[in-house]
Amino acid sequence: MGLTRHITSKALIVVILTLAALSCAVTALVFSIQLHGAVENLRSNHEGDPEREFVDECMRDYEHLPPDDGRYLDQRAACVQSMHNVPRFKWLPNIRLTVDERVCDPEQLCVDGDPSPCKDAGNPRSKDYKPGNITQCFTLIDEVRKDGGKSATERAELEEQVNKRCLGKDRWKDYENKVKLDYCMWKHSSVGVCTNNLRSSCDSSCCPHKPVVSRSDLQNDEYECRKSPVVGLFCQHLAATQRQWTGVKSGSYELCTAVTCPNFAWCRDFTDIPGLCLGQACQDYQRVRGICITCIVICSLGLLLDLSDLIVFWKFANAVVAKSMINILSSGVKLLGFCFIIGGGGQEFLSTIVEKQCFVEEGQEMAQVARDVIESYLLAALFSSLLSLALAPFSMYSGGKLIGAPYTLLRT
Repeated sequence: MGLTRHITSKALIVVILTLAALSCAVTALVFSIQLHGAVENLRSNHEGDPEREFVDECMRDYEHLPPDDGRYLDQRAACVQSMHNVPRFKWLPNIRLTVDERVCDPEQLCVDGDPSPCKDAGNPRSKDYKPGNITQCFTLIDEVRKDGGKSATERAELEEQVNKRCLGKDRWKDYENKVKLDYCMWKHSSVGVCTNNLRSSCDSSCCPHKPVVSRSDLQNDEYECRKSPVVGLFCQHLAATQRQWTGVKSGSYELCTAVTCPNFAWCRDFTDIPGLCLGQACQDYQRVRGICITCIVICSLGLLLDLSDLIVFWKFANAVVAKSMINILSSGVKLLGFCFIIGGGGQEFLSTIVEKQCFVEEGQEMAQVARDVIESYLLAALFSSLLSLALAPFSMYSGGKLIGAPYTLLRT
């Protein structure tokens, strides 16, 4: 005759539910982080010229070589090939900003600590308006680029002022965005910066070009500059035709407009060309971005509660009330993350952006991945919440007691 101890079935259920809830909480956190990245990717190629910037950075150590030098051409070929291997450069939107929009504007070029006056002061239409250093340079360069009306002496004086105040080698050395300032001043003096504040017409310099190895190579342009009476200048992908966008075989190969393609206006509002986020698509996107960050915080809190539950289970076997309360609180927190996505329209927004076909080929696949990720997150968050809730009554009954009460076996 002796005392026998055994693991109870209820204790085994507590162990299984605890580990399952913890695993689902980790999964939900991973999916929430992936979801935030996927939502950010939706705007990855809408501003500037990321391809040119990538190649320029790759070629930085070879800038001193002539463009026809063999080493220069070999390195440029390697940089272009490396660029083609980066997936994000294939996520091309049908509508994007001109290459200089939100790049060469004083609001983006000036930061706190730059020599003043860098930014403009006041409203351009008000009497107290005072242009900053950057706007003054743009205006001065415009004067030089104007044809006629000036004598040779006047033009020479203007060019001397431009070289001294705007194009000098160390003119912008004390500014945080020195490289961008040098680029914007150089471009404005050569072909003109293409922003809606400084330009009212399109040309080939407004949209990104696919980087080529040699200057003699043919440019394979993917975008065409368009002018809208609603939002001004923007770039439209050459594949964004009525046939491609609407899916109608009888459609033409002309570029879409708000009249000919029903999805055009939604994608244009999503791109937010004026930068005011007045369209519903842009507002929905900004709301979903905020919700994604909130979900990461909520998932982290839920995981922290599950880890606390595990500690209570291991160290404080008799704390049944504390353990069950942690389970209920964890379930509520995880359910809150689920409700944030549903109530905030996250799933609806990502389904809509896939339906509207605002991207070309690989970009459309990227949008579909974002939609799949949000569905996976919702599933993981819901399962984790239900498991924590199911764990609560078992925690109240047995807490962290794995071994049942001893009993005696009698031999007959």
